[in-house]
Amino acid sequence: MSLSRDCNYFINVIHYPENRGASYARNTGFNYSTADWILFLDDDVIPDENILDAYAGAIQRYPNAKVFVGMTELPDACNLWTECLRA
Repeated sequence: MSLSRDCNYFINVIHYPENRGASYARNTGFNYSTADWILFLDDDVIPDENILDAYAGAIQRYPNAKVFVGMTELPDACNLWTECLRA
């Protein structure tokens, strides 16, 4: 594992030499984060262009909430598994 710290304060890249899966990546990101809030986006969803504004508004309206879940648009189904997700 290597941790790159660039000149950008807000972005840290954590790289493993092998793929350890999405859950491992999320947990690693969560463990390294020092932010008050974290937004996880997977590569198989298409977020709305105003997603950050929507979450910022939700945080302001519900400051004691622990989790927010928003609507996402899934890409076209390409197999049985993705067909089931869209059902």
